[in-house]
Amino acid sequence: QLQPGNSWVASPSGDRLASLAFSSRTITILGPDPGDSVALAIPFEYTWNVQLLWSPSGDRFAVLTSTPERNLYSVIIMAADGRWAREALVTSMVLQGAVWAPRGDALYVMHQDGPFAAVRRHRIGRDGQMRGMAETVVSGLRPVSLEGWGIVRVSISADERLLVFAREDRWSNLALLPAGGDLGRDLTMLTSGTAMHSAARFSPDDRQVAFLRAETEGQSLNLLPVDGGVPTTVARIFGSNSELRAVAAALHRAVRGSPGSAGSYSRSASWINAMSPRMCSMPRRTAAPLP
Repeated sequence: QLQPGNSWVASPSGDRLASLAFSSRTITILGPDPGDSVALAIPFEYTWNVQLLWSPSGDRFAVLTSTPERNLYSVIIMAADGRWAREALVTSMVLQGAVWAPRGDALYVMHQDGPFAAVRRHRIGRDGQMRGMAETVVSGLRPVSLEGWGIVRVSISADERLLVFAREDRWSNLALLPAGGDLGRDLTMLTSGTAMHSAARFSPDDRQVAFLRAETEGQSLNLLPVDGGVPTTVARIFGSNSELRAVAAALHRAVRGSPGSAGSYSRSASWINAMSPRMCSMPRRTAAPLP
């Protein structure tokens, strides 16, 4: 079954789900039927998974990993059919999170250096290789403390001109910033107050931002126009895997029929909640590591 601690992501078409446990090196791809499921082994050694991302074209995964005892962090690009995998980036800087560029030709990666973090755009070839030097899109971010981790999650608009993310350190509010903008001059706060706001995502048409808001019990899923206004609550969810159910159910209601971008929006929310994979019967493939 899907576990709350797993990193999970929907395919761009919304008909499959990929799951990766925190300490596993196997990506489990789930289809609507048990016979459609497959397990892909990642052929590299590391300790923890930080994040799993499905490319907008659906043909590649990106996996952010951590080996803290060796002070190493990496980005692995892997074919979605399991034929090959490549360590595209290995660094001593902590990797907090990433998101695919809408065209699938780059990864926006959050690098942490000391108390602050920066978002850098890394161009990615079809073969999983990094192309050229990374471009710093924004720097000076302060990671938000979330469940014991200092995390900054960033969402990129379809035209790559805007970023939305949570900021502050004891609670978090959502901020909007032009790519390459200055935090002191160009930042627009979308929310206020002392509640924890997280998991912000642009809608496919860039007109709205969907986000989770911590409530007294559980969380709520909200929609907010990018140009400002009052958030609309579209779901209230309770339970240990509330984030999974809230994002799936509420985004499905808000953007019916819209294909996803790296799993942020899914057309098929109903089977995400009910999927129960048969792990023992899944075909297993091991990717060939590329230099």
